[in-house]
Amino acid sequence: MPHKAKRVKIRAVRLLAVTALLAAAVALAAACSNERQESPASGDKAGGSHTEAAVQAGDAKEWLDKAAASFKGVDVFGIDMKLDQRLTTDGQTSELAIANEGNVSIEPLVMRQTVESTFDGQTDKLAAYLTPDGYFTQDLVTGEWSRMDESELPKIKASMSDYQIAPADQMKRLARHAAAFSATKDDEGNVVLAYEGDGAGEDARALLIDVLTVTLGGGALPEGVEDSIETETMSYRIVLDPDTARPVTVDVTADLTLEFEPGHPSKLTQTMSVRYDDWGEPFEADVPDEAKRAPEVIIPDAETMEELEKLLEE
Repeated sequence: MPHKAKRVKIRAVRLLAVTALLAAAVALAAACSNERQESPASGDKAGGSHTEAAVQAGDAKEWLDKAAASFKGVDVFGIDMKLDQRLTTDGQTSELAIANEGNVSIEPLVMRQTVESTFDGQTDKLAAYLTPDGYFTQDLVTGEWSRMDESELPKIKASMSDYQIAPADQMKRLARHAAAFSATKDDEGNVVLAYEGDGAGEDARALLIDVLTVTLGGGALPEGVEDSIETETMSYRIVLDPDTARPVTVDVTADLTLEFEPGHPSKLTQTMSVRYDDWGEPFEADVPDEAKRAPEVIIPDAETMEELEKLLEE
C-alpha cells in the first residue's frame, strides 16, 4: 500500500476511535454536512508505583464482585472520561485527545455530556444528548444542532464504552481477570486494585485487549491486529470506595506496538482515565425543539472517511 494511502487508512482508524469512546465522530459528520497473576511473568508485578499504604484490602476478585453489585438500585451517576493517544507509523505521528464530561441514567439510557476532541491540532467541542428519542449534538462554536439518523442509533449505543453506559458489566468483566491485580488501601482508606508490568500473562493481556476494544474501534479489534500487539509497559489502577465498593477512578496507561497493516508496526502510547461522582443524583436532559428539527446525519464508515480524506487532499 502506498504510504499516502496507508496514512489515510490510519487516520480513518484514529477517527473511528473517537466514535468508539464518545461517539464524537458525529462532529465529523456534521462538519461534512456543514492486567496479581499466579505465576507472574518476568517484569510483571501486581501493584502500582503510587502512594498506597501497605495495608492489604483482601481479595481483588471479591472487591470487583462487590463493585459490580454496587450499582443495583443506583443507575444514575456523573462521569468524566479522558483519552490521550499518540500513534506513530512509518515516521508519521497522529495525536488524539478526548475529554467527555456529563451524566448518565442507565435505564432508560439517557446521557447528557460535553465532548471536546482534538485530532492533530484540530479541536471540536460538542454538547451531546442521548435519549429514547434519539442522539442530538450541538456544535458549541457555531451553535448548530445535528440529529443522528434513527438507523445510526444502534451503532451509537454499541460504540459506547461499558464504563459509560454499563459499569456493572465492566466490573464483572474485570473480575474474570482479577488475578492480575493486587488489592491494597491508600492513605485515605480507599481500596486500590492495581497492576503494573509488561502486559505478559493471560489476565494482563485480557485487561489490555479490553481497553483497546474501547479506544481502537468500539468492538473486536480488526483481524490480525490483536495478534500483532507487543506491550512494553502497562499500568491499570482502580480505586473503589471502601464503604459502597463503587468505582471512584479508573486509570490505564499503556505503551505498545501493533500493526494495522502487516509489516508496518505502529507505536501507540495511550492514557485513559475515568472519574465517577454524583451517584443517584437526577439530572435534566431536555432536548430543545430546535435539535429535534435539525438535519439528520449519518456517521461515515471507514471507507467513506477514506474517500473524504482523498477529496480533501486533492
